[in-house]
Amino acid sequence: MKKLFILITAILFTAYNSYAGYNQIGQWSKEDATKLYRTTNNSWLKSKIESIAKFLGATAFYLGKYNGSYLVATNRHVCYRYSVCYRYPLRFKYLDRDIKIEDYIYSSSEIDFAIISLKINNKNKQFIQKLKTLKQSFDWKSNFEVGEELFTLGHGYYNNPDGNLKYEYAGQCQIASSDIKKITDPDKGNPSQVKVWSAAIGCDSSSNDSGSPVYSLRTKKLLGILWTARTPSLEALHDERIFYQMIEEDSSLIWDSLTYFVPAKSIREVIIKDIESGTFIRDEAKAILEDFLDYQFKK
Repeated sequence: MKKLFILITAILFTAYNSYAGYNQIGQWSKEDATKLYRTTNNSWLKSKIESIAKFLGATAFYLGKYNGSYLVATNRHVCYRYSVCYRYPLRFKYLDRDIKIEDYIYSSSEIDFAIISLKINNKNKQFIQKLKTLKQSFDWKSNFEVGEELFTLGHGYYNNPDGNLKYEYAGQCQIASSDIKKITDPDKGNPSQVKVWSAAIGCDSSSNDSGSPVYSLRTKKLLGILWTARTPSLEALHDERIFYQMIEEDSSLIWDSLTYFVPAKSIREVIIKDIESGTFIRDEAKAILEDFLDYQFKK
């Protein structure tokens, strides 16, 4: 109890950092993805970097070809309907391509998730072959563990005014709780009132990291999609010891003070629930989602 009291006191009486747009755990740990891309021999890391697109300033990532459509994922709050987003191409820097939207497949505010398809020229055989190597799916079981180290990629703008791709690898970028909870947005500057299924992590993040993929370094699988973080950042958490004590105590502050992603398990459950409960989705979109989820919807 004494430890928990000290932790709560440190959090509640800390001063907010004057820069409101980021969440930091320990030392700021985002690094330049271009430098990593040029120097690493790790084909898994290179492929994950290549799959990232800059979209409306934020982040999206390539999923693969499903039922004939080339899919990318991002947050619903980044692109919430086709009429708002279709004019804006996705910039795949590491593939040297700007690619336009073909269709808007699905979105849900409950998981802050959107799937869109891309206009791809099927005559470009070399590029099609490259896309095949980047196909990925979520880890639908999402059996992550406390302390599991993570890898994230995004265009967050803190210390990054040009919006270049940054990454974070391990360290405090780890699972903070094995629970999945439905929470409201802890962003104090631009909050959403919609509750979203979430898991808590210690990764650094800032605006435009929305839509970032979250990978497990243990399994090399895609665990989910980053959607928000507590901002302004709490300066107490810039001392990593507070973060680890929070985890040790399983403090309720885990659900108000960190960065949050939507787990794959929740994405799958909500999509299936929406479709089988009668939410209107076009037949062609249903067929794409069946392939994506490897699931046969009830007729």
